[in-house]
Amino acid sequence: LTCEKCNQPQYKVSEKYRNYLLKYIGDNANNKKKFNALYKFRSSIIHTGQKLKTENLYNDLTREEKNKEFLNHVEILQLSRLSVVNWLTINP
Repeated sequence: LTCEKCNQPQYKVSEKYRNYLLKYIGDNANNKKKFNALYKFRSSIIHTGQKLKTENLYNDLTREEKNKEFLNHVEILQLSRLSVVNWLTINP
């Protein structure tokens, strides 16, 4: 199965993503579950055009829903930073 957007085998893209994060953030069951969920989230944005709930300036989201999405953004940013810092440290 090949991705229509990038023409790479789908399983290879997700495998490379997951392996990178497991190597540079930590390989354990909780991380595997988290990274799979993040990849699924990423895929829904890339392949279906799904938007973030808070992208609309005026929305009917509750404070709890807005906070949940905000925390998701912060977590993604922190994991990205941590993986890059660890990559730079290990591969000078």
